[in-house]
Amino acid sequence: MTGSTNTHGRALITGASAGLGAEFAQQLAARGSSLVLVARREERLRELADRLNEEFGVQADIIVADLADPAAPQGIADTCAQNGWHIDLRTLQRQVLR
Repeated sequence: MTGSTNTHGRALITGASAGLGAEFAQQLAARGSSLVLVARREERLRELADRLNEEFGVQADIIVADLADPAAPQGIADTCAQNGWHIDLRTLQRQVLR
């Protein structure tokens, strides 16, 4: 699942396992965008990626990462580079607990 391209580009979505992140993923997949889904919960990411691929026929890759970890953004960038994923759009969601 590396380097595939399409005319709608590739979107990186953080917080993709639930809420707004999952909704952004759904809407972008419906428009034909390839996706890189990022969140802490691997099982939920895999379920979402599989569903979007089945429902919309889009490439949906996952990266398991916790954005509370200061090293996470670099790890995400490194994974994208290693897989040849050019990111055309980024949507960033992060839950803030108080």
